[in-house]
Amino acid sequence: MRRGILLFLLVVIVLLFPINVYASNYEEEWGFKDENIVTVLNSQMDTKEYAKINDKSSYNDSLNNFSLNDRPAIKIYNELYWEYAGSSITDIVSHAELVSHIFDYEVFDDENIRLRSFERNGNVSIGISSVPPSLNYVNDIKETYSTPKILNQRCTINQIFCFDGFTSHMGAAVYYCTDRGIYVKYYADEYTPGVWFSEQDYQKYAVDYYNYLISPENNYDENGNALGGGQMPFLTYIDSINNKKYVEDDKTGNIEKIAIVILVTVAFISCAILIVSKMKKRTQIS
Repeated sequence: MRRGILLFLLVVIVLLFPINVYASNYEEEWGFKDENIVTVLNSQMDTKEYAKINDKSSYNDSLNNFSLNDRPAIKIYNELYWEYAGSSITDIVSHAELVSHIFDYEVFDDENIRLRSFERNGNVSIGISSVPPSLNYVNDIKETYSTPKILNQRCTINQIFCFDGFTSHMGAAVYYCTDRGIYVKYYADEYTPGVWFSEQDYQKYAVDYYNYLISPENNYDENGNALGGGQMPFLTYIDSINNKKYVEDDKTGNIEKIAIVILVTVAFISCAILIVSKMKKRTQIS
């Protein structure tokens, strides 16, 4: 009888153990909370582009002995392109690809690496980026779930696009393309939390902000001397025209799935205790 009880408990443990290992595998290997985000990143970068950043003949000395080893990566555009902020994400990306010759790639791992690719006349040189890896917006990508709740809307993430304007003190914007529309998370600097916008709101504010930056009164004084343009940060500008209540990230994305796992675990344990208790009673009676 004792062997039967021990065997039953062993089966319960075996059934529960894979759930825990499976949930933590991607977190342990690359730092992601949800394996589906890895799938999104892998499907977003085509084979040709991934092969380009995996071509060791393009590596400079800073990448001595470096290898991608099939790790997920995301392309980062090193500008915000305010003048195109009112356009669709497709148009913004097309413009960025056309005018830029320098791209960064965040390679995910337990310790991320940020590559920088210089492209000119068909020649590519790749080294370590001067921008540190694992900035706030990158960490948020690793920590998000594929079905997050954004601005009180449950959605599924299909694509992610990163625009980093920190070098020009313009912040960073990450576009999350979902089945419920596009959401933009804006970061004022490398260390503060991001702020969520719907695509429509972000476009409206960004267009107004760009007009503020280039407006004559902010670029020239009454004598025609250059002033250098508007200096007010983006979020400060928005606050000056509209007391906007910003919504911080809801990282409970897969809360329903987590709850189900917990309930199943509790159910297994409860059943195990109940069966063991009944077995003990029968043993005592016999």
